[in-house]
Amino acid sequence: MKKISLKLQKKYVSYYQRGKSVKDICKKYKIPKSSLYLWIFKYKETITTGERVNVAEYQKLRFHS
Repeated sequence: MKKISLKLQKKYVSYYQRGKSVKDICKKYKIPKSSLYLWIFKYKETITTGERVNVAEYQKLRFHS
């Protein structure tokens, strides 16, 4: 499978966040469910001290502070 751009990954996650099912997204765009679940976890927003950050940003902050 070819690499999917960061922009597209976030676009697919936004479809999920707006209520589309993982099954429907993956079927329509021909992407593995495992990839979509990974992106959902990666870009899920976490609220910490009043600021919104996604998991990847949180981990960077956590390990570099």
